[in-house]
Amino acid sequence: MPINNETLQAKEPHTPVPWAYDENDARIYYADSDVEPTIAYIERDNTSPERVKADGYLIAAAPAQALLLDLVRYGVVTITDGDVEFQETVYAYDSSTPDWNALIEAIGWDNAHAAIAKAEGIAG
Repeated sequence: MPINNETLQAKEPHTPVPWAYDENDARIYYADSDVEPTIAYIERDNTSPERVKADGYLIAAAPAQALLLDLVRYGVVTITDGDVEFQETVYAYDSSTPDWNALIEAIGWDNAHAAIAKAEGIAG
């Protein structure tokens, strides 16, 4: 069985990735090309617009951050200031304002999951 986003849902029971944030309605949603179900809304009462925006982007990046941490934990990525190396390819990112979703998109969600599965001995 191939390791990909769909096969890992039993291990990761959260809404599939990638997640995105819509600033207009403070909504975090599953950013699939066909379906965009809402995951959560950021409460706006008594909160500055800047904080609502920051919280929204932080929550939307959570699955990518967790996946990147697993890649680091298993030693399949190397991170230096401004660069992430994965499978002999170097990906640049802005370490002052990293876009974790874009980084994992560049690596490939399925590629990252497959590397973790291999490191865990789930896949060959």
